[in-house]
Amino acid sequence: MAKIVSFINFKGGVGKTTTAVEIAVSLAAHHGKRVLLVDLDPQTNATFYLVREADWASWVQERGSLKDLFDAVLGGDRPCEIRNAIMQTVAAGGLAIPGLHLPPSHLELISVDLRLAWPLTSGRSPMSMTTSCAIALPTST
Repeated sequence: MAKIVSFINFKGGVGKTTTAVEIAVSLAAHHGKRVLLVDLDPQTNATFYLVREADWASWVQERGSLKDLFDAVLGGDRPCEIRNAIMQTVAAGGLAIPGLHLPPSHLELISVDLRLAWPLTSGRSPMSMTTSCAIALPTST
């Protein structure tokens, strides 16, 4: 059974990103765990902690990011295979970390909270938002 760990605090600068990334790297590198690090912060700091900006730009262009997942869920007009956007092995300190997976964040997530709230404020039921988006963790090889 998967375990979910969240690092949440409304105050900035308290170490949420650093703690999340370091624990994810430690679990994958030192304990052999499969870790999916989900960077929902539009500042993309966790993503850029592990991926060079040029590599991120190339990846997002070819494979996508969490922005594509939210666009598919909120737009509901096209399918989304988020597993295609998940980086299977990312690096920390220049070393590849097997088992550490990352669906990269995107700067355009800045407005996703407003888009998520819109059905609630417009009188639509959140359950009316449907999509054919498939979410699956990478399989072990």
